[in-house]
Amino acid sequence: MTKPSGTPRAVALGAALREVREANKFGLRELSRALDLPASLVVHWEAGTRTPSTDDVANVLGFFRVIGEPKKRIMDLARHVREPNWMANGAAELTPELTTLLQYEQGAKVITDWALNFIPGLLQTPDYARAIFEASGLSVSQTDARVRVRLDRQKILTNREPITYSAIIGLHAIDEPVAPNWIMSDQMDHLLAMSERPNINLRVLPRQPSYHPGMLGSFVLYEYEHRNPIVLLEQHSTTSFLSSDKDWVLYRQLARLLGGETLSEEASRAVIAEAAS
Repeated sequence: MTKPSGTPRAVALGAALREVREANKFGLRELSRALDLPASLVVHWEAGTRTPSTDDVANVLGFFRVIGEPKKRIMDLARHVREPNWMANGAAELTPELTTLLQYEQGAKVITDWALNFIPGLLQTPDYARAIFEASGLSVSQTDARVRVRLDRQKILTNREPITYSAIIGLHAIDEPVAPNWIMSDQMDHLLAMSERPNINLRVLPRQPSYHPGMLGSFVLYEYEHRNPIVLLEQHSTTSFLSSDKDWVLYRQLARLLGGETLSEEASRAVIAEAAS
């Protein structure tokens, strides 16, 4: 029996099942007929809006003769699919499950990004992103892969129906010289250009006179029209997605708290323009 879902693992599981089907060059209706399932049900499975049972998943994998590590990974998702939060080792851009999970960006109505120490990924220039990845000790091929994925993710800000994006950037992220001056200057110019887009609200949070909870780290809040919000937390080697009510409510409150302390959009642009010069 399936139930309404939308948890992080449900989205990753659905994407994994779709990848298996497409790799075997099967259409949705073709697979539904082969397994004697309603086509609409398979659509929901792959979208992550309803979750198949572990037996259903095993049947799909058995039909396509998926074995070894791929089978283990997908079955592990299926066994834990209804858990609201998900923490996994690895960088979001390259871990298969988490790369898939970033589909949440595609369906978001509003994204709020609190960036404490770095320019948000959705607003990074290729050179800025590359400088960060290279300084992290990644190989050329790993760096190239991450930059490509990051640039692809950024399309949600500039496509025909762009999402509404609110970026709160700590002043430290503006001042921190994470790359050579020319890269930082280009990055600031890019921020100024993006801040002019009607779907983007970009504000700088000045240094505060005392402690505030945003000091504990950056986060991204994805909000939707027909499902609960998702919170993304990223560290050096761990990425977490939170979807339980108690978590996203607290992060939404924190976003509002931080937003109330920021400079105006005009004053924020003045700070960024000065940093670009």
